[in-house]
This record gives sequence, structure tokens and C-alpha cells, in this order.
Amino acid sequence: MRMVENRARADMSDMDIGRALQKLLNVTGISKAELARRLGRSDTWVKSVLAKASPEAIEVAARIGVNPDSIGAGESLRLISWAKDLEKGAVLDAIAAEIKAGRAYSRALLDDAEDRYEICRRFPKMAVRTDLTLDDLRTWQKMWNSPDPAQRAVADRVLNGASLAAAMQGPAVGEPAAREPAALQAPAAGEPLPPAE
Repeated sequence: MRMVENRARADMSDMDIGRALQKLLNVTGISKAELARRLGRSDTWVKSVLAKASPEAIEVAARIGVNPDSIGAGESLRLISWAKDLEKGAVLDAIAAEIKAGRAYSRALLDDAEDRYEICRRFPKMAVRTDLTLDDLRTWQKMWNSPDPAQRAVADRVLNGASLAAAMQGPAVGEPAAREPAALQAPAAGEPLPPAE
């Protein structure tokens, strides 16, 4: 188990460690769980490092346009799972477009692409809203999920096509305004004032 000694070397990349672990599994025939136990590591660590060195990880890296060494072991598992899901593969395409446009690969990029995908999957009308930034979508989602009727009204206006800024200004022309409770409304012209209490 020279691997135990070698894994401590700082010059070994996750890819090198993953290849060595896979070779060890093939030669010894032990399970991943047993390998993790012998190395004093978690099952998750072993699976992540093995995924990093897998052909699928290399394919995903090529698909999004980055060097496989720039993807962390845990991120490899995440990206591979998206590649296997026909619908979620769109997240990889969005990441590739962002990278091609000049954004650096990072965990934040993965999180942003996944957030946009999840919001648009849940609310298909939002998928065509190219005028809304991810921050706008996140703000909109908080308003949509809010128990406050005023915030829900703003979110509804955005869902129906208004920009977030316009929706926050108030109802559109022709849209009924939120009504105040009757006790707070001013009397219409010509109506008598209510008696003072």
C-alpha cells in the first residue's frame, strides 16, 4: 500500500491519486469502502477522487471547455451527474457558454448556472426572460415565495412580463391596484364622511 505513503506527496494531483486508487482497486479486488477504511479516508473522498480520474470527468471538462485539472474532485461528481441527466445537461451547456464568453471556471459559476436552471425549470415563463439577471431571478423567487401579498403581487407582475424595477414601482397601467381595507379608504367624491368614532 505504497499509495498511502504517496498520497501525502504534495505533487500528486487528484487525477494521479484517482488513477492510483483505481489501479489499486483493480489489482486487489477490494471494495471502495474497504479501500477508504485502509486509507483512513471517507467513502465520499474515495468516490470523488475516482470520479475525478474517470473518462466521464475528462469528457465533461472538454464539453465545458476547461482543463480537467481545474475541476475539483467533488465538482467532478456533480458535473458527471448533470451530464448523465438529459435535462440537466443544459446546465453544462450554459456553463460552457459562460466560459466561452470569458467567465472563469469556479464553483460560483456552477452554483449560478444550477440556480438559473432550477428557477427556469420550475417557472418556464422565466426561461425566456433574458432581461433578468440571475440576481433579479433570485430576488423574484424570494418575492414569489414570500407570504407578503405585496411581494407576491410584484412577483406576479414580473412573471407576466414586467421588469423587476417596473414591477416594484407599482401596478402597470390598466392593472388593478391593491386595495386598502374599507376602513382606510377615502370616501368617493360626493359620499358623506363616515361618523367619527
